[in-house]
Amino acid sequence: MMSQSPSSSARHDREEAQTHAADIVAIIKARLDLADFERQFAEQFEVDPELGKRVSKILSDFFRDVTAPGYLLYEEYLASTLPTGRETQREIREESGLAHRTLQRIVADQSP
Repeated sequence: MMSQSPSSSARHDREEAQTHAADIVAIIKARLDLADFERQFAEQFEVDPELGKRVSKILSDFFRDVTAPGYLLYEEYLASTLPTGRETQREIREESGLAHRTLQRIVADQSP
């Protein structure tokens, strides 16, 4: 079996992280009722509150502001999946802004 070069492995890891960030955004944006989502999110950790705190901290750290790693990875994901051009740049800004506003509602409510 051939091993991957360090740069190939790093590129693969980056692409995986971009996909995971996009998945998180897609899951949260798909929920029309954010209050219900927040309630269900919190309820799943009732049996293990410490796990809930750790997950909330990771989510908060990953999406705390527009320069946090989650948003940057999400923008990279959008840029890699959309055609190039000015219209695409506008779409990325709009989509990233929508993701930020939506996720801030979740992150703010989950912080201790």
